[in-house]
Amino acid sequence: MIIGQPLLTYKDSQPNKPAIITNSRIVTYQDMTIHIASIQSYLMSKLGTGSEIRIALKLGNEPAFLETYFAAILLGYQVIPIDPKWTKAELEHVLDSSRPNLIVNSHVYQEIISHPSTSIEAIATPLDIFYIGFTSGSTGTPKGFKRHHQSWTDSFAGCTEAFELNSHDIYSAPGPLCHSLSLFAATYAIHTGATLLLSEKFQVLELLQSLVTERVTVLFVVPTMLQAMINELETRQIPSVTRILSSGAKWNLSTKDSIRELFPYAERIEYYGASETSFITYLNEAGYLVKPQSVGKAFPGVEVIVRNKDGKEANVNEVGLLYIRSTMIFSGYLHDEEQPALNEITVGDLAYIDEEGYITLVGREKNMIISGGLNIYPEEIELHLKKLQSIEEVVVTGIEDDYWGEKVVAFIKWKHNQNINEENLKKHCLTGLAAFKCPKAFYEIKDVPLTSSGKVDRKKLFNNILELRK
Repeated sequence: MIIGQPLLTYKDSQPNKPAIITNSRIVTYQDMTIHIASIQSYLMSKLGTGSEIRIALKLGNEPAFLETYFAAILLGYQVIPIDPKWTKAELEHVLDSSRPNLIVNSHVYQEIISHPSTSIEAIATPLDIFYIGFTSGSTGTPKGFKRHHQSWTDSFAGCTEAFELNSHDIYSAPGPLCHSLSLFAATYAIHTGATLLLSEKFQVLELLQSLVTERVTVLFVVPTMLQAMINELETRQIPSVTRILSSGAKWNLSTKDSIRELFPYAERIEYYGASETSFITYLNEAGYLVKPQSVGKAFPGVEVIVRNKDGKEANVNEVGLLYIRSTMIFSGYLHDEEQPALNEITVGDLAYIDEEGYITLVGREKNMIISGGLNIYPEEIELHLKKLQSIEEVVVTGIEDDYWGEKVVAFIKWKHNQNINEENLKKHCLTGLAAFKCPKAFYEIKDVPLTSSGKVDRKKLFNNILELRK
């Protein structure tokens, strides 16, 4: 099975079912397959066939993106989504490193879609690379990673089992399709014959109205989107949503509880993973009741191993580097000939596994602070500070210090101009943290800087510290 292969049957079995719904039109499965056939006819006439052919998609969240994407990957092509937030230098780097044979923008799409067609072709194989995504990387420069079809079709099977999803669901993944989280959700929806509500961009009031109008049942989101929804709560409820799937960061406990007011019948599910790994763990409602601070248990088809500093498997509740074995992991980085060995990799997260198999993340190895010779994980401090209702977002990091080696500091974004003085912040820290873990300084910020993939830009925060200290 390759991604999109069921589309060959959907055109006959459910031609009039909506595949994609936007705020201005409905694209049925029959419409979509006709468009895909036209696109494929054009692509083959211009580029031929072959698993090394690459096309870059310079399209926004619109049906044209998904139609071109499915047309290409069914042919065995490799697709490179372009992020509009990239700087000119970042875009040049991506294009230079990936060297696409064709860049499809809105103008090119209009030329493509009018090409005469016959029927959809599905000539890719399960191990063909279909997707080259780019993460911000440890240096901030976009780094390309490769994925083959089977890595995602195996993930689809795990989603169906873990989240109890089916073809009758109506999905919303309001993030940009150039990011793997939303692209995966959209791909899964179409592959399984469901319906996708496609948002041009994340606009909270418009999205909330669409969720009601289109009776969306499944949400794929990141926690910041949920916080934005809560901020616009008013008195409405959206009863159609039965599952909220959140990833990208640990779901704040207060936000997770508050979301019940908006989605009273939704099961709240967190999943943990990475671009390189797909799914690693998931935390459903039952797990949340007993281990709310954990990231849950291993995802179906995934084996999680924690190794200590000697590389041996860690004991129960012993912190170590988290590794996974899975058929869902990526196929290596672009221009890196060293492939992941034995399907076992790590993304640098530190964790422990308890007696019941629940996995708790302690922090990232690269984020660890060494202060006074002691290891400190900023994520632990961030979680404790977020228990304060007046804090909207917090980032903890370390700065060079003559006495401590590294000094722990916290950057705080307050809710609605609320704030707490430094003395009370320190008192709160001492209620749940050892004294050596408590930040030595607190800085107020208006916004948390993010990378193009929506992650906290710790490098930029560090540069802000340097400016403050001048």
